[in-house]
Amino acid sequence: MQKYSLLTSIAKNAEKINGIWPSLPISFYDNFFESLKDNKVTDKELTIAVKHVRDTCGYPTPLISEFINFIKKIREEYSTEDIKLTPEEIEANKIAEEEADRIYLAERDAFNKKLLDGEFEPKDETPEGF
Repeated sequence: MQKYSLLTSIAKNAEKINGIWPSLPISFYDNFFESLKDNKVTDKELTIAVKHVRDTCGYPTPLISEFINFIKKIREEYSTEDIKLTPEEIEANKIAEEEADRIYLAERDAFNKKLLDGEFEPKDETPEGF
């Protein structure tokens, strides 16, 4: 069982995705956020996946599976032996997952509000600092 890490940079990475592919519909982000949550994606995994898909996307817009499959590939290649967790670690992971669910919902809603309010202007180039 992998230790769970809070996913706190959904909005930051979603803004990068929106800057690269501004034509993605809101439904993409709803499904994307749900998939990240279901797959217990960490901040580091998501950041690496966004950069990878930015550089390798062969279609005009990315598919959610491109991000998730890359993350799964990373996990397979760099996973260590199964670590036996103590009851305390299991409980801490459970609490972290509940907190991640709360953060996920807040981040998703905030990003969708920005998208609906038109706060993002289409960009033709990769955002600075990406």
